[in-house]
Amino acid sequence: MIRDLLLEKLKKIVDERYVPIIIIYVMLFIILITRIFNLQIVQNDNLFTEDEDSTLKVRELKSTRGNILDKNGVLLAYNELSYTITLEDTGELSKNAEKN
Repeated sequence: MIRDLLLEKLKKIVDERYVPIIIIYVMLFIILITRIFNLQIVQNDNLFTEDEDSTLKVRELKSTRGNILDKNGVLLAYNELSYTITLEDTGELSKNAEKN
């Protein structure tokens, strides 16, 4: 008798419309968590080195803009030759004394 009641309640729960949707959402959540774990924990070192290799992009543009004037012909901006110095820590020097 108790067994029949339990089976009847279980059948009623399974016959509900939202149970398959819940199962699908749980499966998608599990897939998402495993993908995040794989990216964050397992492949962390590989992705970090790939990111380091691809972050530095050097572009050199040699062009002049000309002077910028307002509507009355007053000079607002002009071209001036300037130099850019870029410092990059390659990790070859390990101590601060060597770096300085």
